[in-house]
Amino acid sequence: MPFVQYATVAPVPDDLSDRLARTVADALDLPPGAVVAQRLAALDGAGVTAVVRGRPRDPGLMRAAVGRAAALLSAELGVDPDYVFVSWPDPGVVG
Repeated sequence: MPFVQYATVAPVPDDLSDRLARTVADALDLPPGAVVAQRLAALDGAGVTAVVRGRPRDPGLMRAAVGRAAALLSAELGVDPDYVFVSWPDPGVVG
């Protein structure tokens, strides 16, 4: 099961984790509920950092998942896209 962990000090809408999970699941062509998203505590810093983990999939789908997650986080948190970092470290997809 893929999962997303993200950290930010920005105010987070109550339903952001659910929407982030659905966004990544949709990008990976998975059914709703197949991805879990979790917010982690952040001590300081501007922006948001997120990591997507799960078994490797089609590279195009993985890039889409990372890109869509970054776009959603930037839009919902009001964070400049230059301060949004999303990665899928295995095999190394970054957006």
